[in-house]
Amino acid sequence: MAVEWGQAQAAVIGSGLIDAGCVPLILAEMRPEDFNGACLRFFEAFRDLTAEQTPIDPVVVLARIGPDYRETAKALMDATPTSANVQAYIKACKEQSRLRLLREAGGALAASVTLAEAREQLQKAAAISLETAEQTSITAMELAADWINAINAQRKPEFITCGIACLDNAIPTVRGNMHILAGYTSHGKSALALQLAWHMAQSHEVGYFSFEMTKREFQTRLLAMVGDVDFAHVQAMDLSPEEMTATGRAAGELFKARLTYEKAAGMTVDDIRAKVLQRGYEVIFVDYLQQVNAPPQRKSDRYTTVTDVSRGLQTLAHNLEIVVMAMSQLSRSEDRGEWVPVPQLTSLRESGQIEQDADAVIFIHAPLRRQAPRFRVLDIGKNRSGRSDRFYIDFDGSRQRFSAPSPFDYHVWTEMMKKKRPLDRDEMDAIRAEHEADVKRQQEKEQRKRHDAERRGRDYTQTAIDDMKRND
Repeated sequence: MAVEWGQAQAAVIGSGLIDAGCVPLILAEMRPEDFNGACLRFFEAFRDLTAEQTPIDPVVVLARIGPDYRETAKALMDATPTSANVQAYIKACKEQSRLRLLREAGGALAASVTLAEAREQLQKAAAISLETAEQTSITAMELAADWINAINAQRKPEFITCGIACLDNAIPTVRGNMHILAGYTSHGKSALALQLAWHMAQSHEVGYFSFEMTKREFQTRLLAMVGDVDFAHVQAMDLSPEEMTATGRAAGELFKARLTYEKAAGMTVDDIRAKVLQRGYEVIFVDYLQQVNAPPQRKSDRYTTVTDVSRGLQTLAHNLEIVVMAMSQLSRSEDRGEWVPVPQLTSLRESGQIEQDADAVIFIHAPLRRQAPRFRVLDIGKNRSGRSDRFYIDFDGSRQRFSAPSPFDYHVWTEMMKKKRPLDRDEMDAIRAEHEADVKRQQEKEQRKRHDAERRGRDYTQTAIDDMKRND
C-alpha cells in the first residue's frame, strides 16, 4: 500500500528533527516542490541553516521559523518511529511528489486547446517521470563495497553485441552509450546500420528511426539481407522460385525479431524520447542525426540545432540507459577521382559537439567505390573504451550484407590502402602468387601437424601395449 504524501513528508522532516545527521541526505536528494505547507517551512529552514553552517536541532529550527510551529514540530517527531529509515521516507515522498506533478500535468494536458500546448505538457510529464531518487554522490568506500559485492555475486556487465566481430572486440557496448556511425553518401552506412539493428533485435527491443528510408525500402533491404536474395529482385518483386522460398523464410524470421521501423520525418529528440518510453526500446538507431528537428520554440541556426540534437541524444542514452546508434553525414565532399580520402573526426557535419558527445565514432568508407565496389573500410575514429583501429570488411551490395573479407581480398585491399589507388595486373599477379604460396605453406604445415599427431598416437598405443605385456 502506497504511503500518502503528507505522511511521507512528515516522516522525512521528523527524521531531520530527531537526528541532524539526516539533514544533509534530505537536502541532497529533495527539492522544495517535494513539500507543501508546514513541512515546506521546515525544509527551507534546514536548507538556510545548513548554508549558514549553523548546527541544527529543534530549538534552532523553531527559532528560525517561529514559535507558532512548536506543536507541529512535536507532532512530526512523535509521528516518526525512527530516523534510521529516512532513505525509505525520502523515496516515498519523492514518488508521491512526482505523482502529484504528473496529475497536474495530466489536467493541463486535458485543458490544452492546441497541439503545441499538448506536446509541451507531454514533454513535461516525460521529464517528471524520468526523475528518480538515484544517488548522485558516491564515496570511494561505497565504490569499493559495490565492486566487492559485484565480484561476490558474480555480476558481470551486459555487453550488447552488434554481430560484426571486429567492432564487438574493439568497442564493448553497454547501456548508456551513444555511438556515431558516419560516412559519405552511398558508402553503406544505412546498410551497415540495418545489419547491426537486425543482430541486436534478436535479443533486445530495437527501434530504427528513419528520416529518409521509406517503409518499403526498409522492408526490401531487410528481406534481401535476411533471405540472402538479390536486392534488385526483391525491389521489383521479380523472384525465382528459390528466391521466393528464401524471402518466405526471411519473413518468418522477421516475425520473431524485436525490431520496429519508426517513420521519423519531422521528429524532435523529445518525440524520439516519447517513442522510446512508449515502446520500451533498449537500442535505437537514428538515421540520421542531422535530420532530427529542433523543437518549434527553439528554432535556430544549423550549428546550434545539430549541437542540441547531439546533446539531447546523449542525454537520452544516459537517462534512459539505452544504446543510441546515430548515423551522421560528413561535411567534406568526396573526391571525384579514383581515390576517396579517408574521413576524419573533423569531417562530422555541422557540429563538433557530435565528436564530444559520442562514446565511439565509426567511419564506414569506400576508398575505391567504383573500381572495388565490395571494398569497405571501418575506421574507429574515437573509442572511449579502447583504442582507435582500422578494419576491412566485404560489402555485397546485391544482398545488402557485410562480412569478413577472404584472406586474398584482405591482402589486396591492404596494398590498395598503402598505394591509394587500384592495383595493376602485374601487382595483382604478384599478390596472387604470394597468396597461393602462403596457402600452400599453411597446408603443408597442417599436414605435418596431422602426421605428428598420428605418429604420437601410434607410439603411445604401442607403449601402452608393451607395458600391459610386461605387467602380465
